[in-house]
Amino acid sequence: MSGLTSEREQTTSVRVLLVCRANLCRSPIAARMLEQRLAEGGATAVVDSAGLDVADTEAETGLVENTREWGIDLSSHRSRQLRADDLRSASIVLAMEHHQVNDVIALDAGAWPKTFTLKEVVRRAQDVGPRREKEHFDEWVARVHRGRTPLGLVGAWHDDVSDPAGRPSSELERTLAELDVLTSRFVDVAWPRVRKRWRR
Repeated sequence: MSGLTSEREQTTSVRVLLVCRANLCRSPIAARMLEQRLAEGGATAVVDSAGLDVADTEAETGLVENTREWGIDLSSHRSRQLRADDLRSASIVLAMEHHQVNDVIALDAGAWPKTFTLKEVVRRAQDVGPRREKEHFDEWVARVHRGRTPLGLVGAWHDDVSDPAGRPSSELERTLAELDVLTSRFVDVAWPRVRKRWRR
């Protein structure tokens, strides 16, 4: 891994898990976007996605075509059910909606300190600061989590990325644009030196 790399990270891969309800739109899109940003910056991380209520199906043809315009290929994607093992192996879990954080920790209570919505982790990281030189990813996640309580999830609609499924194509465009910004900001704070190199 280039960019911010500690000795532990050289032997332990950072694993980012994106979660939404069906794993057919938001979480796989966010995963592809994050992979692209990390690759462009020369960073290495394992990025995956899963769903809380999955029927093991392919992404709709219309979605595949629309996301291709953003450089995202979902043609081979199949939805995948979230498992407790996924949560235990993840370095961070990023849900699309605040109530999905509760669903994740209902599956594995130990995942609470590393489970956020994508919007929440970006917002909190702006307050505590980006990952520091030689700071291990898990240490940074713990710093971002510090002071959180489950009560903070109550009514946290402002931390949701809306689901465009079954809605006009304009809603999908809005969600794509929002995920584009959020994944970029996540890389900004979690891999800040990678982003600096990328922007030269």
